[in-house]
Order: sequence, then structure tokens, then C-alpha cells
Amino acid sequence: MVQFKDMHIIHRGSYSYKYPENSIPAFREALSNHKMIELDLHILKDDTVVVFHDDNLKRMCNVDLKIKNLTYEEIKKYKLNGTMYEIPTFKEVLDLVGGHVLLDIELKYDVNGSRLPSEVIKILKDYNGEFLLKSFDPRIVRRLKSLRRKYKMKFNVGLLINDTKSIIPFVVFCNPDFVSFSYKNLDKKLFRFISNVKPTLLYTIKSKEEFSSINDFKGGYIVENYEKIFYS
Repeated sequence: MVQFKDMHIIHRGSYSYKYPENSIPAFREALSNHKMIELDLHILKDDTVVVFHDDNLKRMCNVDLKIKNLTYEEIKKYKLNGTMYEIPTFKEVLDLVGGHVLLDIELKYDVNGSRLPSEVIKILKDYNGEFLLKSFDPRIVRRLKSLRRKYKMKFNVGLLINDTKSIIPFVVFCNPDFVSFSYKNLDKKLFRFISNVKPTLLYTIKSKEEFSSINDFKGGYIVENYEKIFYS
């Protein structure tokens, strides 16, 4: 079973105020510091898998468009946060990382069916590196576990959870290898219980104060401002 003790994973690359989140330079900077990377995946209208967090381009590209309704040729003209940087494809990021650090990969769930998990696994089949896959959708978690068996691949699949009522039924439904939830929920009894029976990644730690508030936790952390939290 996967273990996360004291593991620190950089949220959407080392972006902070220097580079846009989920961008090639943000990932390159995380690599230069030998840090594990968290990233997000969406699937486009033409089945291209891209690295992007939101289901809409408004926040990051200042245009009100649903990402699932666009092709890769269409999104290439939109730049991230007014910079020169484009939304990268998943393949581009894998080529950059090249297996040098672990990847913590979240599959978004705004597209129905199994298109995204199937395309992600196709891309990862020949990738020579360590990675985790996770989703808020327990159906995607089950689908990923099924594809893992089918292709005899080695990776761990996690369930993201943020609602107390859904914890037990969702965990029973998909039996994830690990769970991931907000550090703010660690003080809730049911979340604490789950963290004691399943390997756990907490998200997203952004300050020394937030980190110190959960200093009794023995799992892994997804963090922003890594240098400020641990070295300043």
C-alpha cells in the first residue's frame, strides 16, 4: 500500500507569483528543485488531454468558455494569465518530467463517461515514471482501478472527498488506495478516522500557520509557497 509519511507535493507546479499555475515553466521550476508535482487534467472536444484546473477558461484566460467544448487548436490561442504561456497537453508535461519526480494527477469530472480515464491510461501506459491518479468522482476511481487491472499497470488510485455524508458510501463504493481531503477537515472525527485507516494526502497548505495547525498529522501534504513554509 502507498505510504505518504512527510511527503510534500507542489500544488500545480511552482507557480506562486512567478509563473501561471499548471504551466510548463511552473513545472520546470518544480523539477529544478526536485519536488513532486500535483496537476489537473481535462479532456477536450477532440479527446486531447490537457493540464488545466478549471472547467472554464474565465479565471485563467479571461474568456468565458467551457474547456470541454473546445479542441486543442482552439485553446492554443488563449494564454495563461496574460503571459505567453499556453495550456499544455498532458503529453507535453510527461515529456518534460520524464520520470524524474512523482506526479500526483487529478482527473476532473465535468465530462460524462469514461473518456478521460481511458485516454489518460493510454497516454500513461508507456510512461517511465511514478504517478498517482485521483478524482472526486468515485466512478472514475473505480474505472481507473479496472484499467489498472486490464493493462497490468502499477500505480495507486485515490479518492478526493470534501463532504462528510459521502465519505463512507464513496469509500465503500470504490475502495480507493488512498484518500485526499482539505487539511481543514482533519479536525472532523470522520475525516480523522478515514485518515487513520487509509493513506492520506491533505490539500492545500499555503502558510506556516496552516502547516503548524496540523503538526500531529503523519501523512502527505500538497503545498503552495513551499520555500516560504519550510525554509524561510
